[in-house]
Amino acid sequence: MTIMMSRTALENYGLVNLGTIHWNLSPAVLVEHALARKEAVLASNGALAATTGVHTGRSPKDKFIVSNQGLGPRIWWGDNNHPMSQENFEAVRSSLSAYLQGRDVYVLDAAAAADPHYRMSIQVITELAWHNLFARQLFLRANENDLASPRPGFTILCVPNFHTDPRIHGTRSEAAIIIDFEERLVLIAGTRYAGEMKKSIFTVLNFILPAEDVLPMHCSANEGPGGDVASSLVSLAQAKPPFRLIPAVASSVMMNMAGGTGVSSTLKVAAMPNVLTSPKSMSRKSGMLCASGRSTKTSFLKKAHVNQTTTMTH
Repeated sequence: MTIMMSRTALENYGLVNLGTIHWNLSPAVLVEHALARKEAVLASNGALAATTGVHTGRSPKDKFIVSNQGLGPRIWWGDNNHPMSQENFEAVRSSLSAYLQGRDVYVLDAAAAADPHYRMSIQVITELAWHNLFARQLFLRANENDLASPRPGFTILCVPNFHTDPRIHGTRSEAAIIIDFEERLVLIAGTRYAGEMKKSIFTVLNFILPAEDVLPMHCSANEGPGGDVASSLVSLAQAKPPFRLIPAVASSVMMNMAGGTGVSSTLKVAAMPNVLTSPKSMSRKSGMLCASGRSTKTSFLKKAHVNQTTTMTH
């Protein structure tokens, strides 16, 4: 079912005189478009294979957050969170909008966070078909409830073939990942690394949810037949040094996962190194966002079957 949550959002963001607008295409059709446009090829096993060019991973030094008087004091500025003025942001958006005139775009209506209390609608607008396929397979599908949700959504505009100009736009290089929390808009330019879309929404949730007493975590959770929960938490290289949580702390943390506050009533850690990074000992290189005095590095809970999990018992 096609749900066009906000067709007028394209014009609201200054995207006018576009070419063909492809709305919520199926994976099969997106693969066909990616092949026809020579964005990717089929591997021997039938998978779609695309290259990301010079950017083989994220570009944290090219990540910006639009700063204003109200938001600025709440951001942990550092190597991974660079401030951008409203004027420079508008310059990037204007140039990007001009670049897209006459070009086809792909639009996906999606959502993030499985718990309905924290679910946030997302509209993903991409220049490349395979980027839209990536987003479709990664984020949750939009539904009718998202249309009536009181929680404001976010829009991602990913245009890798548009390159920013540091002299005009105030960026560091030709690539830029810019988040504007007031406009609720993410601009991604100059990089084909599709993971920037995912990480941008992680960043958004990492800022918004702690203010609601929810600790986002990048992990998977498996629920057993008796309601017992095993959770696997990833230790990221950027978050150093790790420390071991005591059971009481773990209970508090796990009760506030963004995947659902009712995951389990009480949880104790059998063995959980590398769960969180202590705010006092945390390296500032990790570039965490801070909201309401809380620090968080990882993102929302995602249920998945995994080979290795950290055992948790009642």
